[in-house]
Amino acid sequence: MFAFFNIGELYAKGWGTKKDYQQGKDYYLKSAKKGHVQSFVQLGQVYRIGGFNLKRDFNEAYKWFEKAAKTGNAFAQNRVGRLAMRGRGTKKDYKKAYEHFVLAAKQDERRAVYNLGLLYFKGYGVEKDLKKAEEWYLKAAEKFEQRAQNMLRIFRQRGYNNDKSPLNAAIWYRKAADQGYRISQANLAAIYEKGQGLEKDLGKAYFWYSLAAKQGNKRAAGRKLEIGAALPPGELKKQTILLKVWKRKKQKPARKTKK
Repeated sequence: MFAFFNIGELYAKGWGTKKDYQQGKDYYLKSAKKGHVQSFVQLGQVYRIGGFNLKRDFNEAYKWFEKAAKTGNAFAQNRVGRLAMRGRGTKKDYKKAYEHFVLAAKQDERRAVYNLGLLYFKGYGVEKDLKKAEEWYLKAAEKFEQRAQNMLRIFRQRGYNNDKSPLNAAIWYRKAADQGYRISQANLAAIYEKGQGLEKDLGKAYFWYSLAAKQGNKRAAGRKLEIGAALPPGELKKQTILLKVWKRKKQKPARKTKK
């Protein structure tokens, strides 16, 4: 059982071989037939994402996630909730989404905690309640959920729940940006560019736009070029060095602490 699953992991994740979801799926299926729960989850994942020789299939994804969710797997419970919320692989069902998010959130699944905030923010299947939305977003943000941190920035910037604070908005942007969330990186750059909540600093704006651009944010790429052309050579060199330091820091493995 575990041997089949491990071979599936090699193919699905491209470890030591070319990534191939079709091959990964075949081995996950062999393991799943023996009742291996993580294989249920991985089958849901490869069908949800698709590509790499495997056609995307939300119906199959939902089937396997639901099978795993019934065993109490928190990741799968959240995925069932997401698919039900969006009507993918099953009919749109906000009640089912809410129920599955709650189940997963009780197990500290940070994505499910964020999704509960989303339901209350949008009023999907529950009465729209910005206070409850903020409470769930805060819980998720404390678990380092980047999207929740970004949403708290929106709350502070727009003054939801009578709490408008450009500075706090920038702080939440920074938390998510530090974790590599490209939307927050681009938005933090804009804050530095315009001086909203933080002192205007085109060098820092260039830094954060560069990081967001590297992850495919087209708007950030354009702003990076414009600001870079306007920066003094010394400042541009400084930010280029800082970007290299950032890259090395993110690539450096965490040191093991002695017991």
